[in-house]
Amino acid sequence: MRIVVIIPNAEWQSTAGVRIRYERIRPWIEAEGHSFTLQPIDEAMAASERAGDIYLISKCHDVRSQLLTRQLRAEGCAVGIDFFDDYYSQKQDAAFMHLRAWFRMMTAQVDFGLCSTPNMRDRLARLVPDLPLLVMNDPAIGWDDTALAEGLRAVAQRTRASKVLDIGWFGIGDNPYFSLGLEDLHAFSGQLLQIRARGYQPRLRILTNRRALDTRRLEMIARLPVPSLVEEWSEEAETALIADSLFCFLPVNGQEFSTVKSLNRAVSVLAGGSQVLSTGFPLYDTLAPFIYRDLGELLDHLDADTLRVRPQTLPDLGALMEQIGSAQVEAKRLTAFLETLPRPRPHDWPGQKPVIVLQGSRPQGEIHKQVQRQGYLSAASPRTTAKLAFDLSARSDPDGRFVDVVLRDRSVSRLAENWRGRVAKVSPPAGGDPAPTLRLTQDDLPGLRPMLRVSAPRRELEEQSRYRPDMALMAEIITLIFDRPHLFLSEANSPYWSPEIEAQRSDRAHV
Repeated sequence: MRIVVIIPNAEWQSTAGVRIRYERIRPWIEAEGHSFTLQPIDEAMAASERAGDIYLISKCHDVRSQLLTRQLRAEGCAVGIDFFDDYYSQKQDAAFMHLRAWFRMMTAQVDFGLCSTPNMRDRLARLVPDLPLLVMNDPAIGWDDTALAEGLRAVAQRTRASKVLDIGWFGIGDNPYFSLGLEDLHAFSGQLLQIRARGYQPRLRILTNRRALDTRRLEMIARLPVPSLVEEWSEEAETALIADSLFCFLPVNGQEFSTVKSLNRAVSVLAGGSQVLSTGFPLYDTLAPFIYRDLGELLDHLDADTLRVRPQTLPDLGALMEQIGSAQVEAKRLTAFLETLPRPRPHDWPGQKPVIVLQGSRPQGEIHKQVQRQGYLSAASPRTTAKLAFDLSARSDPDGRFVDVVLRDRSVSRLAENWRGRVAKVSPPAGGDPAPTLRLTQDDLPGLRPMLRVSAPRRELEEQSRYRPDMALMAEIITLIFDRPHLFLSEANSPYWSPEIEAQRSDRAHV
């Protein structure tokens, strides 16, 4: 097999998720005779030759993943999604409308899914019961028993002798949708107060991403009840932090997003030679024999020299890691699962129908350009304000009597034949070069009505109320003049969503 993981961009290869989840299994997959490649989505879309026969989409939540999946499956490649996080089951949260729409579109097409925890598998099974799913544990790094034992012994002895207790916290400190990361550290930090009462001086070191360190979170850190030092995360700094800390504090809040997260931080701490103290939701119960839930118990064990992770318990820890954190075991499980999957039947897509991407309120220039480089058409909607070279856009009469569809030559040639004769060169009202224009009236579209431009200054409530009907009308126009093309919506914001556009996707049947 030739396995390709599609990632958002080249920079993504340096993230902790890619390093832990994919790079650790790569050698073992290659040892079995398979290839394993990470490929940015823009490279995958532009590739003249396919690098694989099985593709895994990882954290690519834009329209390009929908287009790429269609093309790959038409070529006979199996496609799956690695569901790192749960952005799909919060049905009452308007912030995730665009992600739930992406989820529906993608799961109607893909052949399988991966996730990293049983909790996430169970949630996905309720949402897409017919999709084959594999739980692939995030693997740990291997370790040298002798070196790890010496490190554990040295840190415990140093702590008891100096009465200075080093604590570590590391991870992504922010999230665009959820309160977690540094917020969790702040919320649960009262647990650390008893350290002084037990005669130890706490010293907290924090490793996180630079973006998370805004004014609000810096103030949270300043209000922590223990002295702290903040540094920017790096792989090397994380390794040193774990090895030098008596324990790493990994609190987990109880919101649904957090309860399906991977075990990788706890696995990294245990394999790196430190204790884990985790309060809040019992995310790490699988590792329960080596996880502290109570700081008092940890301090008792420190004083008695019976810490859960110590030289004498390394064989038991190693046996547990072999079950749930072995890169070799997880690589074998993944390849065995992928070998059982049927391959889609090659078919002609998109055929003779044009592919049109209708841009939403805030289109990304690179996605727009990539759509066009693939030979697809990029259409501006009435809610689009970006000044890009769109293949078609609309100018609506304020009274709703007509709409002028402004085209480029490459889009005129893709019109349904009966509409091409009505295209004429028309100058824009504000002046400029004449452009191919197709005027539609209420005789062509009985439901035609005015589509107003985006308000200036932008009034969000007005824009949200206009979004659905305007996008639906634009979809109706495109479907009419291009004779039911393959129509996709590109939108990276919520709560903008149009079920009418999804309804245009009548060709979503799994091939």
